[in-house]
Amino acid sequence: MLPDFWVEFEKGKGNPCHNPAGSSSGGEFCSLGGSRAARAAASHKPATAEKQRIADRSEQHLAKELRANRTPDNSPFDLLVGKHGIEAKTIIEAKNSKLTCHPESCARKRTAARKLKVRPHTIAIDLRSGKPEYYYSRGVGSFRLGSMRQVGLSELKEIFR
Repeated sequence: MLPDFWVEFEKGKGNPCHNPAGSSSGGEFCSLGGSRAARAAASHKPATAEKQRIADRSEQHLAKELRANRTPDNSPFDLLVGKHGIEAKTIIEAKNSKLTCHPESCARKRTAARKLKVRPHTIAIDLRSGKPEYYYSRGVGSFRLGSMRQVGLSELKEIFR
């Protein structure tokens, strides 16, 4: 179900915060961020059980290839290989080629890396083309795929041997 402000937007009332005179209308919707919130609602791709199964299988495959240990749900890292903690992100459908890690999650991962004495890494598994493409970056955080290094499984095995 769409939020009320989006339903109103869809009915043709336009941006609920927009005032043609150029100033904020001061209406109840202005705290939502106007067009930014509307764009976010329009591009939202909800997670489904099927998407979760696909992501889980791709993470399992990566763990097997890297001979990594998978960690339980809600652990700071998805995979552990020796002195490396890996955050694995699977992209199934997305318009933008970017990964997001919220500040609280990043802080939690960095704290866990120090406690566990592991180096943090991020691997993106892009399934949008039908076959997996792997992207690697050292550290955790929010990344655009263009800023990550595209790698093959053999190169990942070298990094984590």
